[in-house]
Amino acid sequence: MSHVVAGEVLIDPKHLDCLVAAIAEIPGLHFRENQKEFKWFGSWVNDYDAKDAAYKLGIKTEDYGKCDHAISVDGSGYEIGLMKCNDANGNPTGKYRLVYDFWGTGKVIRDLVGSQSEGLCQRYGANVAAKLLKQKGYTVTKETVGKKIVVKATSYAGLALIACHVLAFDGNKYTGVYSDQLPDIGMREITRASSIEFNNTTNKWEVRFTETPNVVSYSDTSREACVSWEIAELQRRMQQ
Repeated sequence: MSHVVAGEVLIDPKHLDCLVAAIAEIPGLHFRENQKEFKWFGSWVNDYDAKDAAYKLGIKTEDYGKCDHAISVDGSGYEIGLMKCNDANGNPTGKYRLVYDFWGTGKVIRDLVGSQSEGLCQRYGANVAAKLLKQKGYTVTKETVGKKIVVKATSYAGLALIACHVLAFDGNKYTGVYSDQLPDIGMREITRASSIEFNNTTNKWEVRFTETPNVVSYSDTSREACVSWEIAELQRRMQQ
């Protein structure tokens, strides 16, 4: 039987170095550069059709087992393949998905990296963000906080902090306070987390968070002070 799944995150070949670094961060994984086949059940028997089935994510069933690179996994007879995928319209994306068969010995892979390789994709995303932020001139730190990987980028003018960005990677997703200075590391989904409005009665600006719209979390006569507090508070929450 075969249960071939594909990861949700697209791997950009120009950031392959970030994936290789992510692989090295997980004991038991080994990058096999230019290996053109990966081990799996060996034949597709059309017995798995969940939403993460590889053929539903732009991978042709006749290409199962083929790859540009592979990842071997200690304790498993199967491997992870880096396979070029198509978009929803069948057009080539030029990017990879992480594909593997979780049936039988493939369960070892699922236990190690997650059902959609999210444990590996999380590290890849954090590495890409750190790489691109460094290229923009930021000082970058990366740390694990619980299940999250937090990437923090700062910029100083002398001793004065002039910019601080925080991205928190959790599985296949990441969160951050939007800024045009942030690198493009994948599809974005923008939602409002808070609002700043002027209260004519108190003559102050007020910060309210979306989950508690009736609560004034912070107020000040200065809108700039409210914006600074709002960003700092959102970044603090992301790091919890």
